[in-house]
Amino acid sequence: MTGHLVKQAPYEELIERLLDLQRREASLAPLEACFQALGAVLCFLNADARVKDSEATKPLFQLLFAIFDRQRGAKPELFFDASDLPDKSAKPTHTSSIILRAVVNAAFFILLEAGMSQQEAGKWLARELEHSGIKQSNGRPIETKVIARWRAEYGGKAPKGSDEALVIFVQGLRERYLQEPSDSPPTQQGAKMAAALFIKLLKTGGF
Repeated sequence: MTGHLVKQAPYEELIERLLDLQRREASLAPLEACFQALGAVLCFLNADARVKDSEATKPLFQLLFAIFDRQRGAKPELFFDASDLPDKSAKPTHTSSIILRAVVNAAFFILLEAGMSQQEAGKWLARELEHSGIKQSNGRPIETKVIARWRAEYGGKAPKGSDEALVIFVQGLRERYLQEPSDSPPTQQGAKMAAALFIKLLKTGGF
C-alpha cells in the first residue's frame, strides 16, 4: 500500500500544478499558461526513469522551447516557415539558443578545469556533440573552432542571457554530476562523464 502511495505522488503534484494554473489562468497570457502547463507535464513524465533515460519526450521539449522563443518575439521554425523568420537586425534575445551555448560552454569549462588543453577539450566535445546529432540552430555542426569562439565570447560578445545561463549550468554540473569535492579540480574522467551527461540532456531536450 505504501509503495502505491509513493508512485502516486508525482501524479498528485502534477494535478495540483495544473489546478493552480487554472486558478491563475485569468492573470496569465495564453502562451505563458501553455508553457507552464507543458513544463508541469514534462516534470511529471521525467520522474519516470523509463522516460528520463530515453528521448520519448523530445517532441514535447521541442514544443516547450518553441513556445519559450515565441514569448520572446522569435518566430521558431516549428511554428513558422523559413520565409517568415525575423531579420537578423531584429534578432530576439534570451531565446532557447542560449541554453545550447551555455551547456556547451559549461562542459568545455569543466574539461579545461580538469586539466585538458583547449585543443584536446574542444576536439573531444565537438566529437561527442556530433555523435549525438546536436547542431547549432542554423543546422551547422558545433566544431572545435565554434566551441573556442563561444568560450572567447563569454563576458563580451555572447548573446544576451547566455553568460548568466552558463553560471547556472556550471553549478549544475558540479552539484549533480561531479562526484568529487567542490574545492578540488575534477578528474578528466569525472569531467568527461559530467559533460557527456549534459550532452545527453541536450539531446533529450530536442537540440
